[in-house]
Amino acid sequence: NNVVLEYFSEESTVDAHPQHEWLFHGYTALTFETLPKYSTTGKCYSSLHVVVQVQRNSGWFVNNVIIPFFCLTAVSWASYSLPESIAGLYDLSVLTLVASILVKFSTSVRLAQVPYRTMADWYIDVSMVCQLFSVLSVVLKDWIADLNMALLYANVGIYALFHTWFFVHLYYHSIDVSDWKERVRALNAASDLNI
Repeated sequence: NNVVLEYFSEESTVDAHPQHEWLFHGYTALTFETLPKYSTTGKCYSSLHVVVQVQRNSGWFVNNVIIPFFCLTAVSWASYSLPESIAGLYDLSVLTLVASILVKFSTSVRLAQVPYRTMADWYIDVSMVCQLFSVLSVVLKDWIADLNMALLYANVGIYALFHTWFFVHLYYHSIDVSDWKERVRALNAASDLNI
């Protein structure tokens, strides 16, 4: 009739890691009885359902995805301000794009392997599109000399609009997370009464 869940330190992975990828918010443990119609002998059996509520720690993604891609995109904009006589003008634009591709491949093993696009995926892709825009702008700048500043404003504008969408989305996500944490607390209280 009663189940007691106890912490067993000898098999705990929490103690083995100094920094965790997941934040533990609690668990829900509910007991049920199976219906007799699902048993070949018509009996009821006890059933325990345990759900652990965790949240991914976002600090790693900010430090290893958001900041590097923002910096590389800002560096790619330097190609707009450099004089056309500098030989490495094309190299700067292309190298920032190549560096972004390398950062993406090095961090891809740590990104969530899910069938939908995460916020980190959106940030990486939009940053790389803006960097590609910088590369193409260098080519267009050679054809139309007066287009340089217009292309820079367009590139920065696209990135600024994306950041507005990004931070609004994160704000609404934080509201959803707060609601989820409140439900977790309620379910934890309910499971404490049932076990």
